[in-house]
Amino acid sequence: MQVERYIDMIRDGVAPLPLVLSRADIAKIVSARFGMSLRYEDLPAFAERNFLYFTPEKDTSIGVEEIRRLIPQLYFETGWEIRLVVIDRFDIATDQTANALLKILEDGIPGVVFLLQAATFVGLLDTIVSRVVCVSSDMNQLVVRDADREYVKNILAGNMEALKKYVDAKWFNRSDALIFVEAVEQVLRDRLVGGNIYEWLSEAYRTIANTNAQPKYILDRVFLELVKQGRV
Repeated sequence: MQVERYIDMIRDGVAPLPLVLSRADIAKIVSARFGMSLRYEDLPAFAERNFLYFTPEKDTSIGVEEIRRLIPQLYFETGWEIRLVVIDRFDIATDQTANALLKILEDGIPGVVFLLQAATFVGLLDTIVSRVVCVSSDMNQLVVRDADREYVKNILAGNMEALKKYVDAKWFNRSDALIFVEAVEQVLRDRLVGGNIYEWLSEAYRTIANTNAQPKYILDRVFLELVKQGRV
């Protein structure tokens, strides 16, 4: 998912699942949300009712007690506006700390979007990665790769190995599912495929990003449409 698409989702009043981003991307999102130009360094002092910035008290990993103190601050009436909660340096959080936040990330809080700042995805718990969306404009972070597009092209071409790979996949985590949808859209647009396929690709993307639905079930329709496109 690209930062610009996510900003549009906020403007539409949609509250997606928690996100893992670079500092530059978080600054873009907060600036767009509140209509002002902010650097990441400005965020600790930025005061707004629908914004909360949280960073370790010491120059170490975030402590589990800090997370427990943060949780009560998250529950309040947001009205129709989305509240952004930035948690700094989440990539150095201990497993105990990440698990303390896991239930909230899984269940969500109406009107609250977590922006988890991470310099790297290495070290993040699998249980965390499976419950968040990775958003970035940084090519060094999670993006649609040539291999992802090649996989989609092989499905379109009816390649048996690619078809079997998809059918044998029992599930997708959200990040992988979103990358698959992005790859499908890019390949189809490159081939100048027309029709309403992009409307329900966008719908599939939003459903995966904003609900706890099993991504594989949503992707099955995308997969079947790819097979159909390959036969036309």
